[in-house]
Amino acid sequence: MDVMGILAEFDGVAMHDHWAPYFNYTDVTHALCNAHHLRDLTFEHVQYEQDWAEEMSQCLLDIKKEVDQARPYKDELDPDTIKEFEDRFDKIIEEGLELNPPPQKEPGKRGRVKQSPPKNLLDRLKGYK
Repeated sequence: MDVMGILAEFDGVAMHDHWAPYFNYTDVTHALCNAHHLRDLTFEHVQYEQDWAEEMSQCLLDIKKEVDQARPYKDELDPDTIKEFEDRFDKIIEEGLELNPPPQKEPGKRGRVKQSPPKNLLDRLKGYK
């Protein structure tokens, strides 16, 4: 990526799909793309029948709608509105984690235990809220 000049000289906000190599660039502010999140959430809901994923999609869409409505009048949402959305987001994550607990390591097996795709997405959403 350095040779191609993708991010080596970039100094703004890099919105991306959470591809791990992007995070090697520490001089930029990272923002994760909710269009990618919505696509991933739709897949989890359809493929793995994860109802929390549909709830999270609606939460993200509701946040976008609220921001779009507020944008002509102010630069940020009210703290109470932000708190409500954060609480809703956290509740959906916790519900998803209850349905997708970490896998247990089998006795005698070495290495990291592979997680399910829904668990990986939950971890990403929680860790990069």
